[in-house]
Amino acid sequence: MDDASRILLPQSVAPGRWGYLRPDGFWAFRPQFEFARPFAEGVAAVRRDGLMGYIRQDGSEAMPGRFLRAGEFEKGRSEVETETGMGVVAKDGTFVIEPRFEYIWRDEWKGRDVFRTDGTDGRHALFDFDGKMLLPPRDDDFFILDFGLFAVERDGLWGIATEDGHFVVPPEYGDICGFDECGWACANVGNDGPTVFLDRYGKVAFAPDVDRASPFFGGVAAARRDGKWGAISRDGRTVLPFRFGSVGSLSAGLIPVYTGKCDEGGFLSGGDWRFVDLGGEPAFHDGFDAVSSFEDGIAWCEAKNGRWGPFLREGRFLVHPVYDDIGWNSGTFMSGWKNDDELMNWFDRSGRIIAAAV
Repeated sequence: MDDASRILLPQSVAPGRWGYLRPDGFWAFRPQFEFARPFAEGVAAVRRDGLMGYIRQDGSEAMPGRFLRAGEFEKGRSEVETETGMGVVAKDGTFVIEPRFEYIWRDEWKGRDVFRTDGTDGRHALFDFDGKMLLPPRDDDFFILDFGLFAVERDGLWGIATEDGHFVVPPEYGDICGFDECGWACANVGNDGPTVFLDRYGKVAFAPDVDRASPFFGGVAAARRDGKWGAISRDGRTVLPFRFGSVGSLSAGLIPVYTGKCDEGGFLSGGDWRFVDLGGEPAFHDGFDAVSSFEDGIAWCEAKNGRWGPFLREGRFLVHPVYDDIGWNSGTFMSGWKNDDELMNWFDRSGRIIAAAV
C-alpha cells in the first residue's frame, strides 16, 4: 500500500453496488460486488451472491465466496463467519481456528497476538495465532489486562486473576478497566463508584477524592465529584474544574466536555460538546452534538446539522460535515458513510474529495 498506484478504495454507487477506485478518482474495478471492504495485506473481502470471499489487487480470486461475514487480514489472519459460527482463516484459506464460536476478537497476551473466543456454550477461551489453545474454556467472563493478568467476572462482580485462576484482587468491584499509562487498573466500588486505582499486585495505589474516575491519559483522568465532571492529575489535584455534564479523554492537549447536564441514567441534555484546554477555556467557537478524540490532528465531530465530518486541530472542518457516520481509513485516505450502507466519499488529508467516474 506504500505505492500510491496500488491503493484501491472500496466505493459504492448505490446500495449493493460496490467497486474499487484509484486515488485519481477512476475505477480500478467498476461496481460489480454486493459489498466490498478495504484491501489489507494484498487482499480484500467482497460479497457476491450473498457470500463473502477474497480478491487480490489484480482482481483475481484469492479465496472463493463461502463466508457469511469476512474481515480484513492482519498479520496473516482474518476473522470470518460461516453457518456453523465464527472462526479464523489464514491467507491460504485454511482454518486456523474452526468456525464454531459465537464471537472472536483479537487481543495481546504476554507480548503475543492471541484470539479470545466466546463459545456458543457460554464459555470463553484463548488461542494463539496458530490455533493452539492457551487457556481452556472457562465459565467466568474475562478480558485480558497487562502483566499476564485478567479481569474476571464472577456472580456479577469483577476481580483480577492470574491465568491459573488465582485472584490477585477478589471479585468485589462493579467493573474494572485495563491498566493505564500509570500501571494502574481503574476499579469502581459498586456500579456507581467511588473509584480506586489498583496496582498489578492488587494494592490500592490511589484513592482520589471523587465519586468516579476514568483511566489516565496524558497524565490526566476524567473524574466526577458531586454530580459534576472535571479532571484530576496523578496526585489528585484538580486540573479541569468540576462543572461539566461529561468529560472525555485528553488528546492533542484538549479535552472534550459536555456543557449541559447528565441525569442518573447517563442521558445528556441542555448543552453541547466542546473542546477545552486544561483550564476549562474553549479552544474553538464551534459546539458539537458528539465528538471523538483527536488522532493525528483530526477528530470526527457531529455538527449542529446532525452530520459528521473530520475536524482539524487548527479549528475547522477538513471537509463539510455531511456524513451519517465515520467511515474507513486506508493509508492517507479516510471516508464517511451516508445512507447506512452507501459509502459517500473518500478524501485525502488535504480535503481533496475522490469522486467516482460515472
